[in-house]
Amino acid sequence: MSDNQPDAPNQDNEPSQPTKRSSADNDTSTQPSDVAPTVKADDTAISDDLDPAERDARWLRRWYPVSFVGKLALLVVSLLLAILLAIYYAVGTPWGTNLLVKAIVQQTGISLKYGEGNLRDGLWIYDLNIPSKPPTNYVEISVDKAYVKIGWRAILAKEVHLREATIGNMTITYKQPPNNKPFAYKRIALPVNLILDHATANLVRYQQVTKDPIDFKQAEVTGFSWQGSKINVKDGKLGYNDLLTVQNVKGEIDLQGDYPLDATARVVINPLTKVYFDALDTHVTGSLKFLTADINSLYNKSAVVGHITAQPMQKNAPFRGKLEWKDVQLPYATDQNIHLKNGILTASGVTNNIELRLNTDLTAKGIPDGHYQGRATTNTKKLEIEHLTATLPEGTLVSQGVIDWQNRTHIALMNTGQGFKVRNLVSQDIAPYLPETLTGKLAVVFDAATATEPMTIKANLLQKDGELINALITRPKAPNNTTPKPYHIVTNWQHLIRHNVPNVGEINSPNGSAVIDYQGAGTSKGRTQPAQLSVNGKANIIKLNIAPRGDYQFNLRKIGQNIALNRLRYKGVAGDLDGKGAILLATGRRPLTWQIDATTNRFNAHDVLASVPLNNLKGHIKADGTLQKVRQTRGVVLNRHNVRISQIDMTGDLLGNNNSKKHLLVKGAGSATVDLVANKLSFIAAKFNGSLNAPNLPSGQFKFDIAGTPKQLQINQFSHQFVSNGQTGGIDAKGKVDLTNGIGWNLTASMRHFDASYFVPSLPSRISGTINTDGYWRDSGQYIHIANMDLSGTLKNQPLTARGQLTARLNLPKDLTALKNTLQAAGQSQKVSQLRQMVEQLQADNLIIQWGNNRITANGNQNQLVTSVDISTLNQLIPQLRGIVRGGLVLTQNNQQVMPNIYVDLVARNLSLPNFVILDATIKGQLVNLARSPSQLQINATGVNIANQPIRGLQLNFNGTQAAHTLDVKIDSVRGQVQARLKGSIDLTRKQWQGLLGNGQIGTKYAKLQQLQPAQMLLNWQQPQIQLAAHCWQMAGQSGRLCLKDNLVASATQGQVNLSLQQIDSQIFSVVMPNDIAWSGTLNGNALVHWRKNQRPTVNASFYSDNGVFGTAAQIPEENPTTIAYERVSVIARSTAEELKLRADIKTANGAGSGYLDATVDPYGANKPINGSILFQDVNLSVLKPFFPGFDRLTGNGLIAGKISGTLNQPKFVGDAEIQDATLVVTGVPIRFDNINVLAHVEGNQASINGGFTTPNDGKGKLTGTIDWQRELQAKLKLTGENLQVSQPPMLTARINPVFDVVVLPSKRYVNVVGVIDVPRAIIRPPEATAEVVTKSPDVNVIDRRLAGRLNEVLRVSKPWSINADIGVDLGDNVTFQGFGARLPLAGALNITQRGQGTMQARGAVQVAKRSKVEIFGQNLNINFAQVRFNGNIRQPSINAEAVKDVQGVQVGFRVRGDVTEPDITVFNNGGLTEQQAMNALVTGSLNNNTGQSTNSQEFRNRVTNTLAAAGLSAGLNVTRGFTNQIGRAFGLQSLTIDASGNNNDTEINITGYITPDLYIRYGVGVFNATSSLSMRYQLTRRLYIEAKAAVNNSVDLIYNWRY
Repeated sequence: MSDNQPDAPNQDNEPSQPTKRSSADNDTSTQPSDVAPTVKADDTAISDDLDPAERDARWLRRWYPVSFVGKLALLVVSLLLAILLAIYYAVGTPWGTNLLVKAIVQQTGISLKYGEGNLRDGLWIYDLNIPSKPPTNYVEISVDKAYVKIGWRAILAKEVHLREATIGNMTITYKQPPNNKPFAYKRIALPVNLILDHATANLVRYQQVTKDPIDFKQAEVTGFSWQGSKINVKDGKLGYNDLLTVQNVKGEIDLQGDYPLDATARVVINPLTKVYFDALDTHVTGSLKFLTADINSLYNKSAVVGHITAQPMQKNAPFRGKLEWKDVQLPYATDQNIHLKNGILTASGVTNNIELRLNTDLTAKGIPDGHYQGRATTNTKKLEIEHLTATLPEGTLVSQGVIDWQNRTHIALMNTGQGFKVRNLVSQDIAPYLPETLTGKLAVVFDAATATEPMTIKANLLQKDGELINALITRPKAPNNTTPKPYHIVTNWQHLIRHNVPNVGEINSPNGSAVIDYQGAGTSKGRTQPAQLSVNGKANIIKLNIAPRGDYQFNLRKIGQNIALNRLRYKGVAGDLDGKGAILLATGRRPLTWQIDATTNRFNAHDVLASVPLNNLKGHIKADGTLQKVRQTRGVVLNRHNVRISQIDMTGDLLGNNNSKKHLLVKGAGSATVDLVANKLSFIAAKFNGSLNAPNLPSGQFKFDIAGTPKQLQINQFSHQFVSNGQTGGIDAKGKVDLTNGIGWNLTASMRHFDASYFVPSLPSRISGTINTDGYWRDSGQYIHIANMDLSGTLKNQPLTARGQLTARLNLPKDLTALKNTLQAAGQSQKVSQLRQMVEQLQADNLIIQWGNNRITANGNQNQLVTSVDISTLNQLIPQLRGIVRGGLVLTQNNQQVMPNIYVDLVARNLSLPNFVILDATIKGQLVNLARSPSQLQINATGVNIANQPIRGLQLNFNGTQAAHTLDVKIDSVRGQVQARLKGSIDLTRKQWQGLLGNGQIGTKYAKLQQLQPAQMLLNWQQPQIQLAAHCWQMAGQSGRLCLKDNLVASATQGQVNLSLQQIDSQIFSVVMPNDIAWSGTLNGNALVHWRKNQRPTVNASFYSDNGVFGTAAQIPEENPTTIAYERVSVIARSTAEELKLRADIKTANGAGSGYLDATVDPYGANKPINGSILFQDVNLSVLKPFFPGFDRLTGNGLIAGKISGTLNQPKFVGDAEIQDATLVVTGVPIRFDNINVLAHVEGNQASINGGFTTPNDGKGKLTGTIDWQRELQAKLKLTGENLQVSQPPMLTARINPVFDVVVLPSKRYVNVVGVIDVPRAIIRPPEATAEVVTKSPDVNVIDRRLAGRLNEVLRVSKPWSINADIGVDLGDNVTFQGFGARLPLAGALNITQRGQGTMQARGAVQVAKRSKVEIFGQNLNINFAQVRFNGNIRQPSINAEAVKDVQGVQVGFRVRGDVTEPDITVFNNGGLTEQQAMNALVTGSLNNNTGQSTNSQEFRNRVTNTLAAAGLSAGLNVTRGFTNQIGRAFGLQSLTIDASGNNNDTEINITGYITPDLYIRYGVGVFNATSSLSMRYQLTRRLYIEAKAAVNNSVDLIYNWRY
């Protein structure tokens, strides 16, 4: 820098001053070539030897000849040179620089402030501004300060030419306000050209009014020019915030037209470099209206290419980009070698809302290969993942969420799976603890650690099966070079269920929580610190291996190899347990060691392990042990467990049969050594020495000492000894069990008052004695030896005696099939020899076993064995079997016999099994040589019941041998009799019977079917098969026949049936038909069926029945069956190659209707689909009346038509059922229903109902609703009516407008009724003085008197319905009560409710609408008011009434208030009369009582009460008749009723009931007096009967009724 240049001002962030440079290269002074004189060389050579005068003369001579023009030009040039030299000098001075700067400002329109320096060497300028010139130019450029060197040519060309510029802050402002119109792409040009040879700037800001500015930092440019509308850059770079840096910028743009451009650059996106992206080599072409960019880069050293299209000048600069790669490796989890292959990442949108799409394949080690596809949006501050779908072999996983990096890295993802197999994604050690599948949602929220806040992970798992897991993981950020902070985990769960967890089994925890702290291994102060883990939690456990159900609390800590179980507490169904312990893990040669110290309180070990018969344990146990791995030869590892119980002091209950238990106390110590090889027991040795104390068993010493292997166990000692009351007791046993070859044993035991239930809970006993036994059981032979048995005492509270000796040496072969083949090939003597060798020795000496009432004895040997049986309580031996068996068995066999002789004589009584009962049975006979020689056997049984099918008698008589015998079978049941004779032979080798079936008979009460000829028969039970030859049966006394036209064959592999029926009486089928079905008619038809394994069967069958009846059978003898007559019923079945076709037709008698069913069934398809149609038309509804005894009248027509589909097990009907023009009158229902037309549309398991009806005198009703039977039968109905006539002469005539919603659930006997009844008009009359006996109401269940002793059955038949009602009743303006000589208008409203079987409730009031005159006591009274109010039980209303009479000028009256059953009656008057006088005046109608009658207070109240009773008593009793009928029948009385008759003081309650249809009894009792009467009537004929009456006067009358 020159000395005359001022120093730059010292300011912050001011650009450094460049070094001084020469300006000679920029000198614009040149000499025009056209005016230069021609100078010769010799003319210029002026000798220095000439004198001065000569020189001047010579110069003058040369100058003078030059032309004037030349001289003038030379002068101008000289002047210009002088001026330039002056300017050059001037610009090197502040004065000159300032002068020239002002000139530049005037020439260019630029404003600036001159600071220091000069234009020749460089200067500081401030507040440089290149203004905009709207409307042609809206761009303004301003610079706060800059050090520049100016190019001189820019001055002459009106340009801003900066050879070098060091700029502080440059602001480029586009001043045209933004609007909603598209960018106009107007030509943008500076008023002067701008040329920058080299420039740098701390900050370049582009801004537009109303928008946020865009800042570029550390910009540098070389070769920049903006000439007109064209901008050209040879090289440049800039930084945008901290997001990216652009380098090697080169290209041009023309700010006119669409602003075309062509540029290249290298873009470094800083966040991408952190995730292993290299710089992006970018080539941009097109225009600012629509530009394209090609990108090349590297991701983790793998090539990626991209392409971007954008419209930067549109609103928010929409763009679209795509990034592609063939194979890139993720730089994370390098051990898993994760590769993304054939991937595409697209981005589109606008600058503040970018949409990303990902589509790639993923391969990795340990992670299943799959395809990942997703979509996300970003606003440069966060990434919102709309969905990321991972399609893997394990299923599909969809993720949604957000990644926010603006302040603190925040990731929130929601992962959704449907059957996603998460276990396949983790190691096998962890997998079993995870759900089998993710079928639900997994939410994860991650927040990165900061200097002040810890790393946080929140996880939430919600499965569709209800499983819920929440977890919060935190870890503070550790300062640099310090030990990492521990993880802190807080978790809780609900409905946690896992199956088949290794070493655990099932896990089921409804809820729980845990707090976990984990610190990984590391170093501190130069010392290695082991990993540390602490867990503190609680859980509710339903199932966890053998862990009992209950609540658990646990606290453990692990440091390195040491595990301290500080606390384990359990409380649940198994009681309480509280303990602690420790584990030291094995290292090197040091074995694993453990210890436990536990206290129990009412702990039920039996609930944990059913094999442990101990409950209610309370006490303390302390134990320790080791686990050591011992290597043996050939690499076998043996795990040796050494257990030492140093202390046990515990009480508890020892469980026995029938919930019995015995309390005991165990104290002592013990030890055990257990060797396991491959988790299998190889050796065990255990000892215990302590005491045992229990009730019924004196306390004493308990010891055992055993040792051995799973094949050989030596019992060195098993002893329990006690002394009680000077008596020694207990058990001592020792011996050996050997399983090396079969099973062998040698045991000796001595018992004294021994109770085996302490060791076998199911055997409570008290036994004394000795037993010594040894033996073996092997494939090669068997030996059983009881050398001495002498036991006595009790077993299961029954006396027990067992004594005697038994020796058995057998040679039973393992392969019985080989023995059978050998015997078949052998001769008689060989058979005898081989069979006798099987029982080499058998000897029973005085063998007696008696237990309770059951006794079995045996004496003898293999040649003769005599046994006796006396079993009185079979259920002691077999719990399911009850009864008594007595008798004897004798087995004899001589040396020549192959098989023994069996002589049997047994009697059984009251034998019973579930669904099987025999009252009496006998078995007698002899099987000589096991029936190989002539034998006899008889079996007789009576009182047999099999599956509720009673059989009166059963007889089986066997006579003969296996080769030739007869078997007579006779069965007698309440439905009929069956008998036959089987004559043939048994082949035990082939396991079949073959012979003749003859003398067959099947008979019922009304028909008998007899076999016409014997038939060959074969029965095989090894491969179940039956064959029966063709033959016929005939109806006895009739022409009907049933024939097998071909041989019958039936087996699992093939079969054939060819059956023919001709005029078979249907009564013969009553043997197999249900009891409640009645069918009378004849059956004809044929059936031909063939089947063979792996082939489809063929069916060709047709049956028909003519002129019969069908229906329900009578349930008691007094009843008649309810049936429908038909002309013909037919059924046809035909099979085709693909399906079975069915056709059924019915035509009822007397034109009552006809119909058909036409269907096809695919018996080979899944679930056997069915398809067809059904039609029943012209059904006369009157034929159904017998099935509904409560219907007085039923007429009309019915129709059913529709389609059948679905399956054979669950058919589906779609169609219509219709009732047309029907009339219905129901007993006890005061409405007659006419013109009933109802259409029910059925579809599957639901029917919709729509119909209507009328009642006499223009009443109309409508019925709609649905009936559903998908799960259970239920009906939802709506009944509406208008002007329906209700008539119950003579009491009631009314018109009603009902609206009801009804729900009926028959299976639950539930009815719900909600609605209103509007009664616009009605006439109510009190009942007549007498009432006839009413007949059975249709809602009464008739209970036969024979059921009176079977109370449970009576209650079941009479089970009441649960009725829920909410009904509103509104009385209209024309409702009157006619009685007492007057017509009383009524008004009011009631709300009637009932819940279940509770009392009917009512709310509301009914009152006399206006003052009226009535006749009471024979007097005319005026009713001022009368109201009955209901507020609870409908039978307990309250009354408020007042009646007055004007008697000779005095007003006399009475008031009735309170409960109608006990009203409060008061008398009043306005004439000063006493109460007595006022009452007399009301009764006599006169103030002067001249009749001599006097009415006292009580008598007057009785008269008022009688009047109320006369109005309502009989009506009230009538509603109870349905209930009283039930009571009467339970006691054998038919049509029991209660009613009232008479009036006033003669009111009487009568009870009437029929003992038989011809004999009834009637009992009457006075309500207001003590009189009673009893009368009986017996009907002799239809018109003649005898009546006897006992009352005040007794009488017997014979009465003839002329009209019956």
